[in-house]
Amino acid sequence: MRFSTSPLLSAVMLCAASQSAVGAMALMDLDSRQILQLEGNLLFITEPLAEQLNGFPGMADKPVKAGETATEAFVARLAAISDEQWKAFLSKTAADDEQEAARRLAPVAAACTDIGCDGIYVSVNPLGNGETHRLLAVVFGSDTRETLDRAAGVFLREGHLRYKTATVIRNGETVGRTPVFKGEAQDVTLVTHENVVVTIAKTMTLSKDSEAFKMHLTRQQPVIAPVDAETPLGTLSIWLNGKCLRSVPVYAKEPVKEGSLWQRVRDTIILTTTDINEAEKSR
Repeated sequence: MRFSTSPLLSAVMLCAASQSAVGAMALMDLDSRQILQLEGNLLFITEPLAEQLNGFPGMADKPVKAGETATEAFVARLAAISDEQWKAFLSKTAADDEQEAARRLAPVAAACTDIGCDGIYVSVNPLGNGETHRLLAVVFGSDTRETLDRAAGVFLREGHLRYKTATVIRNGETVGRTPVFKGEAQDVTLVTHENVVVTIAKTMTLSKDSEAFKMHLTRQQPVIAPVDAETPLGTLSIWLNGKCLRSVPVYAKEPVKEGSLWQRVRDTIILTTTDINEAEKSR
């Protein structure tokens, strides 16, 4: 999903660009983990920026190395940082009400060298319902720190103006069922362990009845008891206009204990003598 930049944003991007990484920018929604825009295939991570990033929670276990890196891969790595760690970072940058303004544009890391200024920023926009909308911007190639901050601010404001999040599945909501073999129960309800949030344009209305909106459940085959409620049993993918917006694991709503000797022997015979799809139909 991409959006074309406005004249104002284009002007700021032009002012911010330097010969080190012209047009290197990326925008990601932290609530849905969707990458909304990518400009420039490569980033050049400087040593000062790498040092700052490696001090951020979630990066120390696999340190960022200075040098060229693919823009999309770098943003995807930021997306993999846990929500708890992002919340801890934002809480630290806004410890009290006087710092609330700073929280709305918080630099994760920003550094200037003789080849330019680069930074990663998070913006938290309060919504009228008491919730927030969080965006992350990667901006490379500014000539000064002031220009870098200004470019990031405009980029993030554009994102907040153009996009919104929508919750399509609630934490614990049933998304399907799957057969279980060798267990006390013959099937189990599948749920998510999180709210499934997607990012869409503010001009768009998301409807589960729309032909453009699809949810696809991929189940593990076969599911063998015992089954716990913490092991993923498949994946739920959210599609809109032919594009996969989000994929999340699904889990058993309740654990399933191992069945009796007879149930285990019976299902072993079924699984070894029957096609798996036919075996599941017998559940």
